Amino acid sequence: MQAAFRKFETQLKKLNVREGLELYFWSDGGLRNYGTLAALWELSKRIQHGITMEFLPSYHGHSRCDAHFGRGKIALRKTYPSGGLNSVGQVMHVFRLLKN
Repeated sequence: MQAAFRKFETQLKKLNVREGLELYFWSDGGLRNYGTLAALWELSKRIQHGITMEFLPSYHGHSRCDAHFGRGKIALRKTYPSGGLNSVGQVMHVFRLLKN
């Protein structure tokens, strides 16, 4: 996680965005996983900017919406089995072909 945050920090510096910057991190494992809170605190100090932490509810991934996106992921893998998926338009096209 620390390595991922360092890479994120590098990319953030390249963007050179300060005005209106809002950072949100979503976690589905609460505070116990991988030192999440400590890692975000360190990142916040290094970039000198606040970070809002959000948590997904318990048992997320078990709704009709989640099932639909699961079907979309399967359809994307079938449509692009060897890669080549490189635009939002491609994703939208595949999702539009799904029922409901």
